[in-house]
Amino acid sequence: MIEFEEYKGKLNGLKPTLDALRDALHLEAAEKEIEELEGQSARDGFWNDVENSQRVQKRLKQLKAKVENYEKLCSGWDDLMTLCEMAIEEDDDSMLPELQSEYAEFEKKLEETRLGTLLTGEYDANNAILTFHAGAGGTEAQDWTQMLYRMYNMWADRHGYTVKLMDYLDG
Repeated sequence: MIEFEEYKGKLNGLKPTLDALRDALHLEAAEKEIEELEGQSARDGFWNDVENSQRVQKRLKQLKAKVENYEKLCSGWDDLMTLCEMAIEEDDDSMLPELQSEYAEFEKKLEETRLGTLLTGEYDANNAILTFHAGAGGTEAQDWTQMLYRMYNMWADRHGYTVKLMDYLDG
């Protein structure tokens, strides 16, 4: 039972971070913007301007994803707290492995979302171009460059980004 009390304390320690995340994500403004954009898309003639409609729909999708992600985090926090309380009431140690894995997953998602708040600049949602040059370092530099290229490709795949190779010159 001590473990469940510890997890309950950890969850209570994460609650201020979760609450601060709401402000950092500017969710109230996002919800207002969602309403405005949905109102725009419901107007007659909205779909006639293809470029504008695509831009509005893209922004709407981004905002909805941000709000849904935060709501999932809040729901996850509530679920974990309920699991702790149930385990304490029922004196059931069999729930500990589930709590441990769910807590680790929650903490990971919370940290990812918190780090995402740091990328709120004007150009942070845009594409990036990476360039790797081996320089005059010989075969070892070429090998290192290939490792970097592969590492960034794997990272992009894991994080849901698409990679487009624009130019490749084998050294």
